[in-house]
Amino acid sequence: MMSAKSQNNLTINKKVSADKVIKKMRENWIKIAKEKERKTINYLDKHILHLLHLDEFVGMRYSLKKKFELDYHYYKGVADYISREAVEKGLVPIFVTLTLPSKYHRFRINKRTGKHVFNPRYKGYTIKEGYKLLQKASREILRHFKSYGKYRKGYNIPYIKAVEAHKDGTAHEHFVAWLPEWLVDDFIRIVKSKIKLFSLGRKYKIEVLKDVDKGSGYLLKYLRKTLLDNNEENLYVLDGWRKENRIRIFTHSQAYLKRRDFEKILPHFTDELEEELKDYL
Repeated sequence: MMSAKSQNNLTINKKVSADKVIKKMRENWIKIAKEKERKTINYLDKHILHLLHLDEFVGMRYSLKKKFELDYHYYKGVADYISREAVEKGLVPIFVTLTLPSKYHRFRINKRTGKHVFNPRYKGYTIKEGYKLLQKASREILRHFKSYGKYRKGYNIPYIKAVEAHKDGTAHEHFVAWLPEWLVDDFIRIVKSKIKLFSLGRKYKIEVLKDVDKGSGYLLKYLRKTLLDNNEENLYVLDGWRKENRIRIFTHSQAYLKRRDFEKILPHFTDELEEELKDYL
């Protein structure tokens, strides 16, 4: 059953264009992000760090741009680590994109004008509800082989996942999974069966990557264009969108690199250091 909030989304004011509604949504996400930023800055202003090794006191600053840069570098470190481990084991990378069906999209693109218009097939689902459906489907896909054939005790698939937003805020999901070659065909079959089971969008993608060394790169390009965007407004939109809908932009299977450890070495990070740490990141 859809929530009252979902049902309210069915009401369409024909005097207001879809582009104006999307603009209003973006403004709201920016407002959410900036309010959170204000609270964070106020908190940091009241605290001072004591650097014991230098015997100095320093203030703490907050920058959304810097935060997303930190996030990206951490995600890249984790993705590269998982990819290298998989390649060493001879696993094959498979790139998958999952989308939502038309009833989850409040807007669609008019092919003639290229502009957003209200989607008559929209059934009032919220962005959060769509995101949860994608998460549920991808979890079932990636966990399916934990009890498979001779691996009854569990076969854990190494993976990295990234969630992106369409311009109207509706989510879609990309992930790369690494499997032994003899499981590839079965995995593709399972992906297609779960897409059908959860009635996901028809514009899905399943690609067995020929270049096994570039598995993580396929997904990182999506993170790079969103997290390292030079347009500050887009960064606030992204931050507000994920906060309002409780969306995790990046998730992954277990990796050696812990976030707290990465943040300790980041201030000293250089191209030379990255080369030296390849065996550990």
